[in-house]
Amino acid sequence: MTNKIFFTLLGVVFAFSIYAQNADTIYFNQVWQETVSDSAYYYRVQYFNEDDKLFHVRDYYPNDVLQMTGSYVSFDPQIRQGKFFWFYSNGNLRQVTEYNQNEIIDIITSFDEQGNMIESFAWADVDTPPEFPGGLENFLRYIDDNLRYPKKAVKKGIQGRVVVAFVLDKEGKPDRVRVTKSANPMLDSEAIRVIKNSPAWKPSFHQGESVEVSLLIPIDFILRKKEGRGLH
Repeated sequence: MTNKIFFTLLGVVFAFSIYAQNADTIYFNQVWQETVSDSAYYYRVQYFNEDDKLFHVRDYYPNDVLQMTGSYVSFDPQIRQGKFFWFYSNGNLRQVTEYNQNEIIDIITSFDEQGNMIESFAWADVDTPPEFPGGLENFLRYIDDNLRYPKKAVKKGIQGRVVVAFVLDKEGKPDRVRVTKSANPMLDSEAIRVIKNSPAWKPSFHQGESVEVSLLIPIDFILRKKEGRGLH
């Protein structure tokens, strides 16, 4: 998995270098508001590719280390398309997410600053991330406490991982809950139910305003000898 990610990234870098001579540079302050070069914190190099009709973007930290690379259909409204790669300021890969018309279609892959792959609920491009009451550990506990293994699935020995995508609205409430990776219709329905019934989160903020944010949550249904449900 890691090798595949880095091979893909090398392809992105190579493709970008081909068009670098036609690229524009845009400057941003620390909260990603456009500014002039003298007041800049981040900066962006972008070009429009006539072949795929996409804006290809590379964002940089103040130390010229790559912060993000990805492609947009448009900036207003902001519509992402394809794979996005985010990086720590030390240059290590932070997160990989794939979009189709701004909808997340692949599981977020995240890494810590030392480059170790982790499973997390990362949100790369907001100033203040969402927060479940009591923190992420409480959210996992909420799922584990409220997930009910369907009896018919238990009898048939059905197990598997369901990946649920949803949007936290501007008030932090789960919305547009759907399954992006199915295990079984019975398990899918239960995973959707438990996410829909989640307590409201503290919403995300970007540039001082509450914003919607998309999340992907993997839920594992595992049959055990002494209990009929499980979550890792």
